[in-house]
Amino acid sequence: MKVVLAHTQKPPSEARIFDKLAYSLSFFSNLKLYIFGGNNFGKDDFAYEIVLLPIFSTRRNLIYRLFNIWNCWCHLYKIKPDVVIVCSPDLLVPAVVYKVVYSKMLIFDIQENFGLNLKFQKSYRRLSWINLQQITGLYFSWFYPFVDRFWLAEKIYEDQLVLTKGSSLVFENRVSEKWRSKSAYNFIGPSGEDIVFLFSGVITVDSGILRAIDFYYAFQNRIPKARLIISGYIPNHILKSKIQNLAKQNKGIEILNEGKWVSSLNMWDLYKKTDVVFISYVETEANNGKVATKFFEAQFAGKPVLCQKNGSFSKSIIASHAGFEVDYHNPDCNDFIGLNDKILSFQPKNRFGLDFVFDAQGLRADFLNFCKRFSLEY
Repeated sequence: MKVVLAHTQKPPSEARIFDKLAYSLSFFSNLKLYIFGGNNFGKDDFAYEIVLLPIFSTRRNLIYRLFNIWNCWCHLYKIKPDVVIVCSPDLLVPAVVYKVVYSKMLIFDIQENFGLNLKFQKSYRRLSWINLQQITGLYFSWFYPFVDRFWLAEKIYEDQLVLTKGSSLVFENRVSEKWRSKSAYNFIGPSGEDIVFLFSGVITVDSGILRAIDFYYAFQNRIPKARLIISGYIPNHILKSKIQNLAKQNKGIEILNEGKWVSSLNMWDLYKKTDVVFISYVETEANNGKVATKFFEAQFAGKPVLCQKNGSFSKSIIASHAGFEVDYHNPDCNDFIGLNDKILSFQPKNRFGLDFVFDAQGLRADFLNFCKRFSLEY
């Protein structure tokens, strides 16, 4: 049986698509897995038994999006998969057409609430003259009835995305099963002389990178040997250039992999060198109720996180003793000496806990149930 997973804006080896969804399904010996992804992330250096196809342009204008839709259809027609799993909304068009023509199974893995992102994230404010949220709602209302199953990356989406109710299941962005095999590593704790901050993930203004850098500057003024590691994909070239210039001016800031995508296993190695993790998202309704992937990663690795005081992430972080509240809005007002002591004395409550690991077993069970409904041999 052939299964295709596809996302236009991420590489085929991106953590959720490759290390969580595809890796979970790879346990079925008779599945042939293909991943369609973006083509500007460099060559993937690992594939196992999964075919990685970087076929999509990651440019966001209409012409390239239309080209991606056509390109996806051509590859679906050529491969003839039994199951299509799309992870970006653009690809619902070719996936639904393919499903209707060939009567195949379609799954939509929803990683973002696109309507709220369009309304509240700064990236889309230049298009504020268009009612993008209404257009997006109409688009999904047309295509959602053709989707057989929705996989949701956040629990909050069950309440927010009304059209998916009754046909969805939540698989949060917890750490890959692969990390469990690495958990025997001994971590090097903070030395007390050079606290290492980490900012990771997709790096945008909305994800809080500039707030994190401002906070690091203020902390460094009190504790000069502190360092900041920035590791993740920076999609905006202007922002990337700005961060690179800041790093050139401050020897304590290090940008890894030149702002390109980082595999989850490389991230695990990075957490071993890290003392504390930034969760500094800009507070908007698009973030309310969500749980950052780096929260699960830091918990599993036994590293504290820093969140905005009384922010959307603070309640869950403080309740689980996973980190500390700070004031990103007024970084100079923080008690950095006290924070430094807290980081040095931090003791994780549930390091390597299964609560932080992706529910691969649940995903496999759900996939099998739907294969039976479609009389697919697995």
